[in-house]
This record gives sequence, structure tokens and C-alpha cells, in this order.
Amino acid sequence: MSIEPVPVYDVSEHEWEEWRPGTMSRMWASEVLGTKEVRTGEQIHQPGVGAPKHWHPYEEHLLFVEGKVEVYWEGQTVEAEAPCVAVFPRKTIHGFINIGDGPLHLFAAVGSPIHKTYYVDQPDVVTKEYEVASGGVRHDTAIDQDKSEK
Repeated sequence: MSIEPVPVYDVSEHEWEEWRPGTMSRMWASEVLGTKEVRTGEQIHQPGVGAPKHWHPYEEHLLFVEGKVEVYWEGQTVEAEAPCVAVFPRKTIHGFINIGDGPLHLFAAVGSPIHKTYYVDQPDVVTKEYEVASGGVRHDTAIDQDKSEK
């Protein structure tokens, strides 16, 4: 009986990309590497920067390893300092902002190999993110009339 080797990937070549002004991002594992259910990556947010209110059709975990954060979740806000983790159930409205004086560094895992984000302030826009073969992150923003995921 032959046992397949454990799939271990070198992510040292994955480049950082400016995701939004004040936010650097890089993905580690996604559909491009063959993941079927999970996507992982990391981000660094400058003071005053974060993610606006949004939701996903899957669960999201954010492990904050450096900095101070204000987390929004379904009408509530909580301030926390790293290390801490925020776990957002699927289809819940959430967001966060760096409220510290230095960088806010986080690691993320989401329950899908392609990251889909539906923004509260832009109800007709969905951002779909996926890793490109050369490393880094690519973003497609498109009108998505199918709201059945919510």
C-alpha cells in the first residue's frame, strides 16, 4: 500500500500586495494550490485601517498577532490587544479597524478556497479574491445579483 506524501508548500516566494491603501496582504493556500475547503493568508494594517462591514457565506477566523483592534460583529464592538482571535460565523456582518499606534498583523483562515466578500455599504458588489500562480493576491470586483448565499 502506497501512502501519498503530505502536501507541504513553500510560501516564502508569495509576494505581499497592497490590498487596499494601508493594508498589505498575501495568501498562503487557496484554490490555486489545490485546497478544497479552506483558504489561509496574512495581512498587515496601518493605524486607522481595517476591513469595512461585510459578510461571507462561510466562517472566518482572524488571529491577531500584533497590535490593537476594534472588532465589529452584528451591532457590537469590542476592543482587544494581540494576541487574540475573532471567529465570525457564516453570514454574519463583521469588520475591524486598527486602533493602535503601530501595525495590526493578522493571520486569516476562511471556510472556502476562494474568498468572497459582500460589503454592507455596497450591496450590489462582491469581491472575489484568489491567488495568482506567480504569488500574491488578485482581486476581481463584479456586480453579483445572486444573493442566495445570504
